[in-house]
Amino acid sequence: MEVKLVKWSHAWEQEFEDEKCLLMEKLGNYIIDIDHVGSTSIKGIMSKPIIDITVQSEIYPPTKEVLEILGRLDYRHEGAGGFQGQYWFVKHRPVTHHLHWCPVAGIVVKRQCAFRDLLNADNDLALQYQALKQDLARQFPNDTHRYTQRKNSFIEKVLVRAEMGV
Repeated sequence: MEVKLVKWSHAWEQEFEDEKCLLMEKLGNYIIDIDHVGSTSIKGIMSKPIIDITVQSEIYPPTKEVLEILGRLDYRHEGAGGFQGQYWFVKHRPVTHHLHWCPVAGIVVKRQCAFRDLLNADNDLALQYQALKQDLARQFPNDTHRYTQRKNSFIEKVLVRAEMGV
């Protein structure tokens, strides 16, 4: 899949809210909380136009019924998405949404929300992340796996710094 970054859009906030409403309507009995995460949730930075969503549920792993409902909503299970502690789903082709089904207060949710909050609070850090993403998009224009992998060291440094209170 092509790595194509676009300017940040206010529309992404509404796209998240619309999807959150749909998920709550269809799966609300299984959901404790839903968050907008990933680059589209970091105001002002370029991103692939894919809405990342974490769902916290006491039903983990998701039941057959949950999987069937997600399937009817056009979500396809894609394994763990490279991270233990989540079931990862993608919606549509081309992909418009990533859904991370996680246990309540799970490590994936904590890390993704912490990273989002840190970058939204620190514009210089957000711009550093954007510059890295632009560089990686140029290096790996057709390799989303390597593009994503190469961001991990930056993400880890930010999260470690946050844990240390730096």
